Amino acid sequence: MRWRKLTLGTRLAFIITLGFSVGIVALALTLIQLQSQAAAEQLQNRQSRLTQLIADEIAPALHLGDSRIIGKKAKAFINASKGDLALFKAYDLSGELLHTYRSDDLKSYQLDEVIHKHLDELLQKELYELNTPDHYVVFRSAHLPDDTLGGFTGIAWSKAQLNASQQELLTVAFSATAGVLIVGTLVLLLLINRLVTRPVSKLVLTMDHGSQEIADANQDLADRTN
Repeated sequence: MRWRKLTLGTRLAFIITLGFSVGIVALALTLIQLQSQAAAEQLQNRQSRLTQLIADEIAPALHLGDSRIIGKKAKAFINASKGDLALFKAYDLSGELLHTYRSDDLKSYQLDEVIHKHLDELLQKELYELNTPDHYVVFRSAHLPDDTLGGFTGIAWSKAQLNASQQELLTVAFSATAGVLIVGTLVLLLLINRLVTRPVSKLVLTMDHGSQEIADANQDLADRTN
């Protein structure tokens, strides 16, 4: 019943706005998803390279099984990566833990379970990656200069900052979309009122006036005939 009470212009504005809203929201979500995927891939490529660099740096110490040297060599890397580094572990060829660093601020991950499950795969492929909602987990083999395998490094990179950035992007995008829709709806109502509602209203008035003149003429003719 309420729909029938709306003017033609308001109905048109509602239908057009609804279609436009669905389209622009779908477009915004698609663009955000593409942008987020590109940012995540770029970040993970960088983190994978960093994991390989630290693996090769501590490879001699891994080969010797010297936890003290591993800690010294990994210190600068850990300090430079604290913003995203949730957990760092170094293992020997049998998967035994030699050194560990755990962030106090970021959510951790069970790296030991992963390496024990995929140790044979690491020995063959030298790389294992895993994506979870909260972490990018990467294991890299550590090679000495003569390409001798010394051990492995496992890192759980936190996605906290990435997820926060994506959430902020969604908030900004939806706010901007809402603003565009509000302004667009107002402009659309004005255009429909000027281009549709007013001309139609004038046409209706003209037709009503013409009908009234015809009715008056018929009435005059009837009066004269009588």
